[in-house]
Amino acid sequence: MPGPRHTHTTTTHTVDPVYAPPVLRPPSPTDSISTEYGIDETSMADKALSDEDFAKRVDLEIGLRRTKWSDVGVPKSVLLTRTRDSKEEADMFERVMANLRKEVKALEEEDLFESVALETPCPAYAQEPASSDVDVIMRSMLPLNLSSTTDPNHLAPVQRINGDSSGATVMRQQFGGLRHERSLTQIKFNKEGDLLFSCSKDLVINVWFSDNGERLGTYDGHNGTVWTIDVDSKSKFLISGAADNTMKLWEVATGRCLYTWEFPTAVKRVAFSEDDLQVVCITEQRMGFQSAIRIFDIEREGDGKQQSKDPAVLFNPVGSKPTVCTFAHTQSLILTGHESGKVALFDAKTGDEVLNNERAHMDVVTDLQIAPDRSYFITSSKDKTTRLHDTRTLQVLKTYTTETPLNSAAIAPHKPYVLLGGGQDAMSVTTTSSRQGKFETRFWHKVFEEELGRVKGHFGPVNTLAVHPSGKCYASGGEDGFVRVHHFDESYFKARPYGDLDVED
Repeated sequence: MPGPRHTHTTTTHTVDPVYAPPVLRPPSPTDSISTEYGIDETSMADKALSDEDFAKRVDLEIGLRRTKWSDVGVPKSVLLTRTRDSKEEADMFERVMANLRKEVKALEEEDLFESVALETPCPAYAQEPASSDVDVIMRSMLPLNLSSTTDPNHLAPVQRINGDSSGATVMRQQFGGLRHERSLTQIKFNKEGDLLFSCSKDLVINVWFSDNGERLGTYDGHNGTVWTIDVDSKSKFLISGAADNTMKLWEVATGRCLYTWEFPTAVKRVAFSEDDLQVVCITEQRMGFQSAIRIFDIEREGDGKQQSKDPAVLFNPVGSKPTVCTFAHTQSLILTGHESGKVALFDAKTGDEVLNNERAHMDVVTDLQIAPDRSYFITSSKDKTTRLHDTRTLQVLKTYTTETPLNSAAIAPHKPYVLLGGGQDAMSVTTTSSRQGKFETRFWHKVFEEELGRVKGHFGPVNTLAVHPSGKCYASGGEDGFVRVHHFDESYFKARPYGDLDVED
């Protein structure tokens, strides 16, 4: 397109060419104009390289294309080196799996804390403070062993938390005085059922009122996980076994430790005889020591401190090591469950194996509870089954099959029900919820072998179950550190599990 006509003093053009407007830009930072370079420090070896080789060397030195650890967010220590032999490979695998389990456990504990905080109201926040004195309030928030200036066996009450519509009462022990700090290992009602004893991996034994969930006191003295407890029929003595290789005799009323037996390995199970005059215990097979069953005579006269250090009977079962035990229908026989799934009867005087059922279970027997009349007993196992057995013949009477490993089983008195508890081991999975892990207590019909219902509540596997001697409630202890006591509704007692047929239990 022709531009405008311009007049010049020297020369006149009829048509001038079109010029683009000038483009103004800042000077380039790489512009070489007025740039002063230093001395060329390139070595003679680098100068001899071709352009391609020199570019590769520069890239290697600078590392512009190298992946940074900060970009991928993974520590350098997780890189796996090439192993030289199978032993190194196995060691490396164990280290990796141990680290993985540790990380999974930390994630699960974090998730568990959030679940508890969201789903369970805490009375410390929901209720008004008992005092307006700041010192009193601060002292109440301290652990029991720090806040109490009196005797360590001081009987301090705990606050109760009403549970769901099922009538459950949740007993929690928080901040050293209101909940078990670690998972439960065993719970036991006394004969009258007014007291509930619980032990856990936090080294503490607690005793609670079963009706309202208040804590009566604690039994402190063990220096390892308390694996097992039992209380006599008079509620006078409590016996406990722990990972500190000791068995202790306690006075129930005062919490005093009356006597301590020491062993080479941990005590995994204890039980009183029916007449309360003897105690049987199992010590673990470890560090070159065989698993052993010991029977001690208990001196009930006096203050209870004059006990015999040596067992009345000691024997080492041959073959699979025992995991649970109790006195059978007669005090002259000891009933045991084993790691291989076997159940057996041993002579309480000679230690000879009288009878066994090698195929009672296909995996480790995790719990054994005997009926009130001792004519039959129930066992749970990691093989996902619970079974009823005849005490005299060890014949399997009934089998209750589930889809999850079982840790405990109990017999409901006066009703044809059995209770099963367990759940998928949290360490064996990467993500576990209460739904996925099957963390419920299951009710099965004792005779018809049919599942009747489930009760939820725990955030981890159910480790131990106990039923009130009168059958009015049951308690469960879980991996989450909670003890839950469920009181049955009136409809439970009015139910007719056999229809119109009246059957005496």
